[in-house]
Amino acid sequence: SFKVIYTLYGEGNNTDRYTLTDYEGNKIDINTLNCYQRGVILSDCWAYFTGGKYHSDSNSPCGVIEIRESEVK
Repeated sequence: SFKVIYTLYGEGNNTDRYTLTDYEGNKIDINTLNCYQRGVILSDCWAYFTGGKYHSDSNSPCGVIEIRESEVK
């Protein structure tokens, strides 16, 4: 199974940076992921925030359980 927290930082459609961690808070190197994990799931998360196209022309990000948007105060 593949369960991670992918956090994108930015404002509006501009993403400045990201973090990728497991559920215990340990950082994950994106280069350790396989092509499906990185090329489909994380790319669809990125597309959600930047207004891009989803994998296989779907209407929602592939493999995503929950998306939360918040503002930094």
